[in-house]
Amino acid sequence: MYLQIISEDVTRIHKLTRILQKWTGLPSEASMNISSSPSLEAAAEALETGPCDVILLDLSLKDSQGLRTFERMHSLTPMTPIIVLGRDGDEDIAVEAIRLGAQDFLGPRDFSHCYVTRSIRFATERKKFDLRMRQKEKIDGVNAISGGFAHDLNNLIHVILGYTRSINDKISSMAGFDRHLEKIISAATQSSTIINQLMSYADPTLGAQSDASQRDLNSSHSDSKDKVPSTAHFSVVRLRPIADQARVRRMVLVADDDEDVLFLTESTLQEMGIDVIVAKDGRMAVELFERMRDQIDLVLLDYAMPEMNGDEACRRIRNLAPDVPVILCSGYRQSDIAAIHCDDVEFIQKPYQPECLSMAIRHALGGMMDAAMW
Repeated sequence: MYLQIISEDVTRIHKLTRILQKWTGLPSEASMNISSSPSLEAAAEALETGPCDVILLDLSLKDSQGLRTFERMHSLTPMTPIIVLGRDGDEDIAVEAIRLGAQDFLGPRDFSHCYVTRSIRFATERKKFDLRMRQKEKIDGVNAISGGFAHDLNNLIHVILGYTRSINDKISSMAGFDRHLEKIISAATQSSTIINQLMSYADPTLGAQSDASQRDLNSSHSDSKDKVPSTAHFSVVRLRPIADQARVRRMVLVADDDEDVLFLTESTLQEMGIDVIVAKDGRMAVELFERMRDQIDLVLLDYAMPEMNGDEACRRIRNLAPDVPVILCSGYRQSDIAAIHCDDVEFIQKPYQPECLSMAIRHALGGMMDAAMW
């Protein structure tokens, strides 16, 4: 352990040095290395040769006095625990120094083996704890920022994938275009995978639940998915009414604050043969549902919306109609969302394929939707 005593009081330096040299509480493999500096300038020069483990800092030096002494030293080596050495009457200054980051205060009556060694032990442990908490706060901040970026990027990728698939379905008969569009779709899909991997790296506890639920939904409907007619691998799944039978068109209320996502979702559902009502936020969705509840078969809500999020909108809609099927979707992963309080809802993460949306709708509607229409 390397300790630096910064003081011009020779008697104080000698007393502290004797106490530290007799300290037997160090780990067996550790050794005590003690140096002293009479001024802040000399201490700064000593620190240039390498960091120390603990600084014992006298507040009265020839080149600095009082609280300013601590502030200057702390700015030079903010990661090193500093124990302030004061005199009678310095208690108020010492308290302020501790508030600014000092680990402890030793007054003239505290210069005993017990007080000095205990202060050093506590100072080093408190500093380690402070550093761990700061690191955690940084990681939490990065996770929060990453979650916002991931949400926005997933929304954008969802729009790119959706419109590209739609174009690919419409021009798949034109030689060469389908292959180029499939390359775009593949790149966008890989981008979404990378975003989720980065989120998992930022916080390994995130992501498992939503990934598992998404796989469960896909696997539970894999048989019906294989039977879906399509003109290309990435084509939009359509509802196909049987011509000789009268079919009632379903109506879905869609709410999303992203205009591009809202328009894409409306277009995708209309291509499936579903009538759509759109809302730009959760509050508008509740108002529309209250007026048109008898016509709406299912509600598709984005989770993160201004005014009112999807979870709250779901709860209010369920108060009006407890049995209405609800699907929540988001650019966030389900595990990144604090809580979903609305019971019995489907969850799909953006970007999702139209096949995933169609399966989620079928699953939410249960036996209400005739399989022949899919």
